[in-house]
Amino acid sequence: FAFQGVKGAYSELAGKKIYPKANSLPCKTFEEMFESVNENKADIAIVPIENSRAGRVADTQRLIPNSKLKIIGEYFLDVNHCLLGPKNSNLKNIKRIHSHEHAIAQCRNNILKNEKQMIVAADTAGAAKLVSEWNNIEDAAIASSLAAEIYNLEIIQSNFQDTDNNVTRFLLMS
Repeated sequence: FAFQGVKGAYSELAGKKIYPKANSLPCKTFEEMFESVNENKADIAIVPIENSRAGRVADTQRLIPNSKLKIIGEYFLDVNHCLLGPKNSNLKNIKRIHSHEHAIAQCRNNILKNEKQMIVAADTAGAAKLVSEWNNIEDAAIASSLAAEIYNLEIIQSNFQDTDNNVTRFLLMS
């Protein structure tokens, strides 16, 4: 399956829950994701369409009509934002939290309560990848548990989001 983002993205997590044995193909853009299915590099695209907190995903809704793909199913992923950091980091020594703007918005009260600086990144898994590369206990990311596994980060706090019932709806397209 193809997904937009880097390894560890919530879209990849959704794909792994639906197709646990399938190979995943990270794509830089949604256009590349649709193209990879049209060019038979992947059988299915895992397409985020809306989130119960952030609303619709305008980019995918704009691209779907011209994608030449058919909707073959849908999947609802419960989003569990994890606060991730390098080994030996903890909430006390973290100064900066990096993530996608929607993840930051969904964790804003927790970030403010803990008096941390918010830094917007292109995506959640990309932020986790950077935090892993920097290996600085003052930097953390909000991302998935899959990103923690892939980038060898510790889950400092699970369910870091401000409210429960955070669900992303994905379309399966082929």
